[in-house]
Amino acid sequence: MALKSSADVGFLLLGGKSVLAAPLKTINETRERLMEQSDGLGDSDDKWSPVGVGTFEMTQEGFFDSGTNLYHQALEAADPQVLMYAPLGNVIGDHLTGLSAVRTSYAVLPARGAFHKANATYRAETGPEKLGNTRITAHHVARTTAGPTDTASYNWLASSANGGVGYLGVSALTLGGYTSVTVAIRDSTDDITFADLITFTAVTAAPTAERKTVTGTIDQYTLTRHTFNGAGTGQSITFACGLGRN
Repeated sequence: MALKSSADVGFLLLGGKSVLAAPLKTINETRERLMEQSDGLGDSDDKWSPVGVGTFEMTQEGFFDSGTNLYHQALEAADPQVLMYAPLGNVIGDHLTGLSAVRTSYAVLPARGAFHKANATYRAETGPEKLGNTRITAHHVARTTAGPTDTASYNWLASSANGGVGYLGVSALTLGGYTSVTVAIRDSTDDITFADLITFTAVTAAPTAERKTVTGTIDQYTLTRHTFNGAGTGQSITFACGLGRN
């Protein structure tokens, strides 16, 4: 894989709020499989054994920003929020980190002679999804067609049998007279005939986000469809979707 840098980070959506536009400095993901020292008397070397439990923590650091839907407003929310993070790019098929995050701390750090800083630490309420098994199915961009409109498909190379989870993050919406927008992740065995796999709650306002699970088989090919419901003009929705396969 080619080396990546900060310029390659595609998006960071927290509750649908696009906080990458705020002055973030660092984002850290830590995944650990817990081990316990298992050697005893008479052993000449340390031994460590897995206890079957994994942990995940994400931290983010940046400058304090109180703009609408930016860093402070996203982080001051009390309830867990869906987090979608694309560290390698904003392209269909790129890796996605998705989780329903419990914020364990949020600190605003004023300092003399420096800009205010703001840091947050997250633990996953559900997830995160398996590293490498969660992909972008709709990149984060504004879409103005009324639909039904499909993204390009992604080829997983094979079907899977154990279900998965879908993510939707909507950062901006102009209904233009339409009543709502329906977003669905669809799958196919042949990259020709697709059927709805996960249908998210109809979107009527932004920012918003949702995580939904699905059971059973997920076919080899997937794409995302959006449809404006009703009638109107001048419509636009900015969203990203992702799918994680178990």
